[in-house]
Amino acid sequence: MGIFTGLRVSRSASFGPAPVRNLQASVFEGEAKFHDVEIGGNADFEGTGFVCEDDDAEIHFDRAKIKGNIRFRESSFGAKLVLSSVQVGGQFSLDAGVFKRGIVCNRMNVTGPAFLRNASFSSQARFHATHFCDNAFFEGARFDGDASFLRTKIDGDATFSSGDDSSSTIAAFNSDADFTDACIGGNADFSKVAFAAEATFDSLRVEKSVFFRDSIFKDGADFTGLHAGQDASFDRVQFRAANIPPSQPGKDAPENPTAQLSLVTFQGAEILGDAHFRNAHFMADTSFEDAIFHGGAYFDTVVFREGSQPSFSGTHFQHGAFFRDASFHDVATFRVARFGLEARFQATKFHKRVIFDGAIFEGIAEFRSGELRGAAISAAVFNDVSFEHARFEQDARFDDTLFRKLTGFRETSFKALYLSPDGYTGKRRRMQFERGVDLRGCQYDRVQVDWKALLQLGEHSQASSRILKQARRVAPRQQPYDRQPYIQLERALRISGKTEDADHVYLERRRVERYLRWTRGQYGRWATDVLFGLGARYGVRPFRLVVFSIALIASGTWFFSQPGTLSTPKDSHLGVRM
Repeated sequence: MGIFTGLRVSRSASFGPAPVRNLQASVFEGEAKFHDVEIGGNADFEGTGFVCEDDDAEIHFDRAKIKGNIRFRESSFGAKLVLSSVQVGGQFSLDAGVFKRGIVCNRMNVTGPAFLRNASFSSQARFHATHFCDNAFFEGARFDGDASFLRTKIDGDATFSSGDDSSSTIAAFNSDADFTDACIGGNADFSKVAFAAEATFDSLRVEKSVFFRDSIFKDGADFTGLHAGQDASFDRVQFRAANIPPSQPGKDAPENPTAQLSLVTFQGAEILGDAHFRNAHFMADTSFEDAIFHGGAYFDTVVFREGSQPSFSGTHFQHGAFFRDASFHDVATFRVARFGLEARFQATKFHKRVIFDGAIFEGIAEFRSGELRGAAISAAVFNDVSFEHARFEQDARFDDTLFRKLTGFRETSFKALYLSPDGYTGKRRRMQFERGVDLRGCQYDRVQVDWKALLQLGEHSQASSRILKQARRVAPRQQPYDRQPYIQLERALRISGKTEDADHVYLERRRVERYLRWTRGQYGRWATDVLFGLGARYGVRPFRLVVFSIALIASGTWFFSQPGTLSTPKDSHLGVRM
């Protein structure tokens, strides 16, 4: 056992090798105590071996004060290293150190940079309330036990990334990683890091940018309350769920009914710059609820796989949301989300239900075909969508968007609504609405639409004669029936000068009401309605009344002009009174 308690050294102290003197590094075969040590220069433990492997053995530097640097580079610790309330005036180096029993740094203060590159922690690594006043480098560090940075403060950059070349060590957290309430004054770089267990970044505060590019989270991740003062990059990150096989790029996710316990949450996160999630894969239950993106939020080509149940309820996208070429394989929720400036969902595929109820689109909303990085992309595809009570304050572009199942626009308000002008989408000329549409309470100032495609359920053509032939058997697309959608569309078309289309919408409403009276067994009202339609065309350009009148007059004239029509019969007896 080495006892150095209260040791005072006015200059430097070295326990490392001295090649000039042909001396090897020191070896401690038992516990070592450096309580209350004061060293006026550097403390060098480079290459030192602490070989004691007793389960209870510890190497203590409690309340030590080092005015210069302290180095443990390439040192090996068979016992736990404890650095409690240590003051370091210079650098703190643990590069390539091997810690078999773990390390505990409580309330440690390091004035210079900290180097823990390629260090290996076989057991717990705890850096609680530790203050690094400069940069901290953890590139290639491997944490096999729990790693905790609870309330750790790093005034400069914090780098945990793997090296850029193929020969570099892959940084990895093979057990739980906890950065709760940590504060980083510069950039935080976790690029190419593998998180094998629970990763917690609850209330992590990064004053500049945070990077997780190409990282893998195998059991979800908790970014609740994350604060990034500048940009946040999660490009190509994989958020997996425990016991779920990794995804295969370019292939759709298989159906997986297994319940997921892993969570990926960005609830309440705030990113002051741009947020990048390009090509990210989400396989665990995912939530961005109440997150605030002050810059652009880029989710281009992101994939939410079966079991992810992505929720953006209450999320605020202040400077645009970009989900171009994204793929949702599970139910997605955007309830009361707020989209500032613009929202772009070109080529986005919603394979299951998506809910935009109560969402607010302050800028233009693009769901039509467009471009992504110079290449043409198709329009969005909805399997089952609801925009109930949503508000579009500028143009809503659904020009060639495909709606496969029920489309809900109940109580939705539009400034300008653009649907397919001929009712068809894509090169295959598919009907834009393949199922019913709920337009009850839907309001818009201007609209681009083919009225037949919007109101009639079934194959249709621009040939009005074909529509008239089918008029009695084509069911209404509006489900359930309500007069308001017809009146709203008729009014909007008349205001825009399309009076003929407006007349057709009115006649369609009367046809649907006649259809419903027949199906409900109201045969008397149905017969009256039929006579009114046949006789006066419901008052819309009733030119047939002129034809009927002319025919009636002509037939009467012909009848009364015939000889003997008004003459008295010969065998009649008329009595005349005098």
